Amino acid sequence: MADLTFKYLGKTYNLPDGFAQRDIPTLKKFLKSFNEWKSKGGTIESYLKLSGRGPRFDEQEGRLWRRLIDFAISGGKTAKRAPSDAGGAKYVQIFNQLKFPKKDIDALKNLQKKQGLLHRQD
Repeated sequence: MADLTFKYLGKTYNLPDGFAQRDIPTLKKFLKSFNEWKSKGGTIESYLKLSGRGPRFDEQEGRLWRRLIDFAISGGKTAKRAPSDAGGAKYVQIFNQLKFPKKDIDALKNLQKKQGLLHRQD
């Protein structure tokens, strides 16, 4: 099986075995929203004002935000949306490639403390 990769903002990312190619567009949307969040201050307010927020966002990028919150809280050990989520390990590999600065990880932990909607069970 060929390695699955994608490019975003000039960087090539290697995706783990079992990652579905159909999920790459959602991953790219997530990265775009993450960069927007950072550029607008990395706060709960900037998260709530992200472009395209709404039910579709919550079902797509929002799922990855919840995984990222779990990744931040767990110290990079998991990225589960729910205790029974077996796909979280794939996202740990992806998030590790993104090399989030500590200040972003701390801000993500703070988001979860302030706003439970980011870490809902789904």
